[in-house]
Amino acid sequence: MNMSKGITNGGAAMKRGMAASHLGISPAHFDKLVRQGLMPSPRSAAGVKLWIREELEEALLELQPEEEAAPCGEYALNI
Repeated sequence: MNMSKGITNGGAAMKRGMAASHLGISPAHFDKLVRQGLMPSPRSAAGVKLWIREELEEALLELQPEEEAAPCGEYALNI
C-alpha cells in the first residue's frame, strides 16, 4: 500500500501524528487525551501503533460540549 505523507483523509487506521492531525490537535495533547482515557489506545500491528479512525471519531463525539459563555458584559443568572 502506497500512502503519501500529509494525506489525512484515507485509510481506516493512522499513526499517532496523523491521528492528532485528524482531530485538529497537537501530538502532545493527543497523548494526554489517550492517557486520560478520553481517546482510545492504539492497536499494534507488527510493532506499529495504529489508531482506528472510527474509534477516534466515536470518542470525539462522546466528549462533553463546553458550556456556552455569556456574551461580553452580561452575566448568566440562575433563578
